Amino acid sequence: MPIQVAIYQSDSEKPVIETLTLDKEKYSFSIPLGYNPTKVVLDPEFWVLMDSDFKRKK
Repeated sequence: MPIQVAIYQSDSEKPVIETLTLDKEKYSFSIPLGYNPTKVVLDPEFWVLMDSDFKRKK
């Protein structure tokens, strides 16, 4: 199942949209960036019924 992730930069109004393909009940992913995002939104258009949890990788 494809799902979108919206990644916001502090100096940009439009987010960068990444599409991930999920094929398991639980999924962990990492998106390398050259900046610290101000906000990350999983499924910004609310297309998928789900529970989600974000954890920042240290």
